[in-house]
Amino acid sequence: GVIADRMDRKMLIAVTWGACAAIFGALAFLIFTDRIQVWHIALAAALHGLLFAVNIPARFVLISQMVSDLGLARALALVALTFNLNGVLFALLGGGLIDLVGADGAYAAVALLYGLSAGLITLVPPAKGVDIAAIPHRGACDYSEYRLDIAKTLIEENNKPKARTTITID
Repeated sequence: GVIADRMDRKMLIAVTWGACAAIFGALAFLIFTDRIQVWHIALAAALHGLLFAVNIPARFVLISQMVSDLGLARALALVALTFNLNGVLFALLGGGLIDLVGADGAYAAVALLYGLSAGLITLVPPAKGVDIAAIPHRGACDYSEYRLDIAKTLIEENNKPKARTTITID
């Protein structure tokens, strides 16, 4: 989230998706040449996870800046729906794609789609002619107020008399 707040969000998303395209392209090549090993997959999964740790907050920031307050709840619900579909629908589609073109072809297709997405995100226009990178995250706030409220609540709960019950089983 910190990186997404300090950089051009569209460029950050494009770079992370481009890197994902390279990862999946490399996996497709390794599978095609029959050189794939378990550590390749583990490294690719770790790198993919790190990239998405940067990509997902950048996407949410970009969405929150491009969508009006009235449409924000719907936009975020749509994003949540796509994340859930990724786990179900796209797993089925991936299995069908592997059956159709093989694992190397499926990984190559994913690499192509990531590359296409990386290019297309750069075409998304700024919100109403505003430089999106210059706008602070709409959701950014000073969390110290919330931390203080939580701390007060914990102290109050800790100071309340507690009912103690002992249960014995004979």
